[in-house]
Amino acid sequence: MQQGGYQFRQSDQFTSTIINSPASPTGTMTTTSSSNTSSRFSFLNGQYNQLIDDLSIIDDMMVYQEDEESYDDTIADASRVVAKKQQSLDDLQQTEIDYVHSLSTFEEVFVSRMEVWFNQNQRSANKSIGDKLQDIHELIRVWSYLLKTHRSFCQSLKERKQMWGPTQLISDVLLDLHTNMVPLYEQFMKRIGKAIVALDQLYRASSFTKIVNQVTIADHDMNYFLRLPLERMNVYLHTIDRLVENTLPGHPDYRGLKQAADLFRFKQFQGRLTDCKKHMLVMDIQRAMPNCPATVTLTRRVLLQAPLVKVSLDDPTNTSDVRNYILYNDMLLFCKQSSSLSSSSSLSSNNNANKKLQLKGKLELRGAIVRPILPQLAEEMLDSKSSRKTNILKTFRSSKKDSMEQKFSIPTSVYGFEVLVIEGNADYIAAFHQNYGSSGPAVRRRHVLRAQSAEQQDAWLQSLDHAIQLVNTPTRIELSSNT
Repeated sequence: MQQGGYQFRQSDQFTSTIINSPASPTGTMTTTSSSNTSSRFSFLNGQYNQLIDDLSIIDDMMVYQEDEESYDDTIADASRVVAKKQQSLDDLQQTEIDYVHSLSTFEEVFVSRMEVWFNQNQRSANKSIGDKLQDIHELIRVWSYLLKTHRSFCQSLKERKQMWGPTQLISDVLLDLHTNMVPLYEQFMKRIGKAIVALDQLYRASSFTKIVNQVTIADHDMNYFLRLPLERMNVYLHTIDRLVENTLPGHPDYRGLKQAADLFRFKQFQGRLTDCKKHMLVMDIQRAMPNCPATVTLTRRVLLQAPLVKVSLDDPTNTSDVRNYILYNDMLLFCKQSSSLSSSSSLSSNNNANKKLQLKGKLELRGAIVRPILPQLAEEMLDSKSSRKTNILKTFRSSKKDSMEQKFSIPTSVYGFEVLVIEGNADYIAAFHQNYGSSGPAVRRRHVLRAQSAEQQDAWLQSLDHAIQLVNTPTRIELSSNT
């Protein structure tokens, strides 16, 4: 609708007032009414413009409020990220302090005691290990440098945390640690093998064992401390990964932290670390098991150890005979944990008594054969009837509900393996179950072990295959074999 050259909306209350105003009786507008209409229009137009301005201000205020809330959320998120990063550094600092304390304790307690013994028994030491004594001294020297390096890192970490803030860097401190520690840990891994062989020979001297075991730290012996550097190398990556997660890609420290995360994975050292730990286990077991036939050598390693059930062929369903099996790269030992110890035991003074092992038997792997449990024996191990033959009366008297519960408790599958050893290679013959005649001249003894899962069975089959291949070249007998 056109009025005074302007377009109006019918729904506008102000325009409705103008449009609906009564006309002059004569049908023409007088000068007075035209003036009044013009004045009213000017007033209403001003009110309209003012309303538009007010609405625009309110809209700007709402946008500002939304921006302010978004800004507050950004500040809150940034504060949480900074707090998480600081917590990660706090955790790292505490574990580093504990590690430095352990390194220092080994040096102050055990190294000092060894030096006292060397000074008092120089002739005996030279006779026992000869030039191997130098291997121990070299390891101690590397240990001293490790202590200095980690003390310096602790101090750098402390100083950086004192000026911590949203834009603060930490990657440079971590990268400096990596640069300083890598050559030292390489030397440690290079020398630890020869050192533990020499220490194992020194442990055979009662005077050395006595002076070293006179003191323990938190129930830990010297072997525990020697293992710490091997465990420490993989600790830093967890903290660095958390720092990366809580750092924006645009942060000045992001690229440095990503570089540190890649370096501290120590991909080039993981195989050597695992090998050193397996070597240390040989010494641990040697110390825990009197008359252990697996002495510490430069080449012997512990491949696997776990509790397994020794299966009796007279009662294949019996699972009560659980023993600890230790697989080396050249033999298989089985033992039980000793519950009582003599006060004269060399380990009793450092509270490792409950870790002491009692040897029960040994299997030489030369000429041995390993295979999964044969189907016929597996069926017998699953046959619950054989276990109920001596308890028939009780079975008939039991209720239907009890019978159903007993039925559901029966395992549905069997996991395990058999080790067939040449009779001349088997020690403690009474520990084995029955003769196993083969087509060849060799007479084998059959040793059947029950595992807890398919994964454990596969791990033992694979490790046993590897160990046997190291001492001979056997032909793997598959499940379908008739021998």
